[in-house]
Amino acid sequence: MERPVYLPTWQLWRGLRHPPYNHPLFRHIRQQAATDYFQLPFWLVAGAIAAVILLVLLSDASLTIFAIMLLTIAVPLVVLLANGTLFGIAFTIEVTQTLHRTALNFSEALLKLTPMGGLGSAYLIAAACLHRKDRFNQLNRVVRLCVIGTIAGAIIAMLLVLLTLSPANANGRVFDWRLISGLLGLIAGALLLYLDHIQSMVLATLIGMLATRLTLLDLGKGIAAGVLFALAQAGSYAVVLLASLSLGVILQHTAIDGGPAAHVGLTLTLYYLLREGLITLLWHRLIQDHDATFTEACTMLYRTFDRSLAS
Repeated sequence: MERPVYLPTWQLWRGLRHPPYNHPLFRHIRQQAATDYFQLPFWLVAGAIAAVILLVLLSDASLTIFAIMLLTIAVPLVVLLANGTLFGIAFTIEVTQTLHRTALNFSEALLKLTPMGGLGSAYLIAAACLHRKDRFNQLNRVVRLCVIGTIAGAIIAMLLVLLTLSPANANGRVFDWRLISGLLGLIAGALLLYLDHIQSMVLATLIGMLATRLTLLDLGKGIAAGVLFALAQAGSYAVVLLASLSLGVILQHTAIDGGPAAHVGLTLTLYYLLREGLITLLWHRLIQDHDATFTEACTMLYRTFDRSLAS
């Protein structure tokens, strides 16, 4: 039975999370030595730390200890918040270069003759790149654990706050709903973080696949793909930020009940739809470039990746 892909993000994400581990091509690509591009985020963070410490030392040595303590807390938080962009760039570069090497070693015509076709083979190779050294699963577990912990903590805090509404604990105090609004905003931020993680990993995969189809110089294809991914991330963030600011101004002048909640909800919806639209465009472009049909792409995702859940 074929499944149409109305929202490709979730079908493609399932393919990345549950690839056919026993497939010969997947095992072959996954067992290849991983490149050092996955270490790129860590080198960027290390360079930022070194630069800040150097600036502090040159300005006032007494601030060094404070700067180190602040960075110890801030840097992991920044890496977590920007994980989609930082690791997405690294994954995009590696996917592009691996697909380029594979195209040199194996004829593309031969990959098209496989049951998955050219599109399925390319997506399988891209998924194998992400799963080298179990990096994809490790990153997903860390992000998911942080998101679940944040949501659970916010819910517990809200329950404790709401207990103060009971007659026995009120003692004539006026309840401030701004605290509840702040906790709801924290939950929304955690959900946005995980949504960004999911869509960034899918975007990194699709842009890496698409970059090998473009007429770029062979040397530097991976770097060019990384730049394209960074531009896609920055562009989507900028559009959502501007739209969110405009929505905030409009809601302030309309005096709607529940304005902050409506603002957060509309911003999350806009963010999701914008990125979903970008992923849909890239996916359909890949389908066209591989001379496949929409039905064939749906069938490939279902038969090759969805069925791996049962194996």
